[in-house]
Parts: sequence; structure tokens; C-alpha cells
Amino acid sequence: MRAAGALEVHALRGVPEVRPGDDLAALILAAVGGSGLDLRPWDVVVVTHKVVSKAEGALVDLGTITPSAAAIDLAGQTGGDPRVVEVALRESRRVLRVGLGVLVCETNSGLVCANAGVAATSPTPTASPCCPAIPTPRRPRFAPPGSRRPAAARSG
Repeated sequence: MRAAGALEVHALRGVPEVRPGDDLAALILAAVGGSGLDLRPWDVVVVTHKVVSKAEGALVDLGTITPSAAAIDLAGQTGGDPRVVEVALRESRRVLRVGLGVLVCETNSGLVCANAGVAATSPTPTASPCCPAIPTPRRPRFAPPGSRRPAAARSG
């Protein structure tokens, strides 16, 4: 039994490497069940945008990116990969701040985040996840229709 107002955080074990086209909800449900946990109506499931992007296939092949002069200059200031900086610039309305290892950007969709949501660390040397195509919270069903299991919010 949980105390009223209690907050518990559980890291899920057993979530495999997410690939484009994977059913993220099914992977999370399997990991929840494998961890001996059960989702309840008041539970919140938080997933990083990087994992959502990978499942949605929002990956950029860095081998196809030619950095602009601006990206090369900013990469020199941040110490980043000029190709990743170029992708961040393409995903941005504007750069708000430049720091060692990071650009703070306003994305084309209006979010303010580090590197315009472009992952600074890539799953492979040639692919970089970007923000999911629709940056608003979505509430996928984490259960088959007719089940009493709740829907859970996904944060990107």
C-alpha cells in the first residue's frame, strides 16, 4: 500500500535498444511487467525524447549533412560535431545561447531546449536523433482495447 501523496520513481530494466518502427508502448509494458510493477490510473510514465525519436524514425544520417559556415563556427565554440550543430540549426528558429558543449535553441516548433533537441550523442556514428515530429504530449493506450489498464502520458 502506498502512502497518500507519496512519490515513487522506478527505472525500468529490460528495455531493449529501441529501433525505428518499434512499438514503444509494448516495449515499456513488457519492461513494467518484467519488473514486477503494474501501471495504475494515477501513474505517469516518462520517456526521453531520444527514445521516442528513435521509435518514430526521426533520425538524421550525418553522412548526408554538409555543415554550413555558421555550424562550423558554432561547433568550434561548443566543441561539438559540426554536422550535429548543422542539424540543430536546421531544427531551430534561433540560437539563444552558446556554451561549452551546448547550444540553447528555440526549435521550429517553439520549444526551448539544448541543441534543439538533437542528440549530442548518437546511437551510431552516422545517425543523430532529432525531436519527435509532433512535440506535444501524446497519450497512447498502453493496453489492448477493453482492458482496465490505464493510458499513460508520454513526455518528449
